[in-house]
Amino acid sequence: MRSAASTARPNSIAWCTPLYDHTDRVIRQAAIRALKRVLVIFDQDKDGTLSGAEVNAFQSLCFGICLSTEELRGIKQVVLYLFPIPDMDFLLHYGDGCTKGLPVIRYPADKRKSVVFWRGSSMDTVHGACNKNNYLKVFRILLHQFARNHTDTLDVRIAKLLNCDAFVKEQIKDAGAWIRLEKFNQHCAILDVDGNGWSDRFGQLVHFNTPILKLASNHTGFFEHLMAPNVAIDQFSKDLSDLPEKARQLIADCQTGGADSRARRLAHTMQGITQMLMDHVGIAEAFAYTLHTYKNLSAWTFDSSLTGFKQVNRTCCSEARVPKAFADAVTAKVAGGATASPAVGRRSLAVQR
Repeated sequence: MRSAASTARPNSIAWCTPLYDHTDRVIRQAAIRALKRVLVIFDQDKDGTLSGAEVNAFQSLCFGICLSTEELRGIKQVVLYLFPIPDMDFLLHYGDGCTKGLPVIRYPADKRKSVVFWRGSSMDTVHGACNKNNYLKVFRILLHQFARNHTDTLDVRIAKLLNCDAFVKEQIKDAGAWIRLEKFNQHCAILDVDGNGWSDRFGQLVHFNTPILKLASNHTGFFEHLMAPNVAIDQFSKDLSDLPEKARQLIADCQTGGADSRARRLAHTMQGITQMLMDHVGIAEAFAYTLHTYKNLSAWTFDSSLTGFKQVNRTCCSEARVPKAFADAVTAKVAGGATASPAVGRRSLAVQR
């Protein structure tokens, strides 16, 4: 089935054309045609092969003349490798938004199960093995048992018991079946907790078009500061006191709130950040910007003229209050090198006592 790419796709290359105003218009148009053929390869019956003229035009548009042939060849291979990966412009969907590589048509918001969902193991980095004496201190087991009393909103279960003795296994007979991570999108919201430190799946969940209810934690991945609580994700406290109410709010938004609900806004913001900074389209755009900036800088001629500048008196900071050792070192250098007497520094700079 032909997707919406034939009409939506030209906007996806808008990042390339405005950046290279120095390029001849005819060459630019030829390069755009070449780039379009690469990008719509999934939408046409053609084999997507580029002619020599198209390749040359593509080179002139996207890389200019400041790079060597070998550099150009390597960069072109990277960019042409990135683009054929289909993004959501190529996948059919109706009204639920999309994430890169995920056909969300299978998970429309109004058809999702009215629960917050989680599956995981009993892994715990604090207590290690689970036994009769400590299993109620293992957060994931505590979460599993807590959710038993809130089955109307929480489908939260341990799917695999790790390093647990027979007593603990006897207490957790209602383990949940594991499903593929993509199918988490069948539910109104996804719950996420820490793994071996930060969450090992959060980096994938943020690509989904489903709100995340995440454990508030000091264990965070290097990119998680980009996802502000109550803006891109929702959070619940480790004592679980606010979990039922926050789950109910997300479910209510999913069922009745529509596109303007808080839950939809959270997912939309999270997904937008992810698409810009954490997937292949964002990488390609950043790559193009970097090349453009490099070309501009490489064409800049350094002006060594001192016209219009005034020399600063090197004693202008004589009243600065700085540590004695720093004053000694700096003044010795200025006065004639590292061999100068430290006493010079004490005379020239007022030091802290």
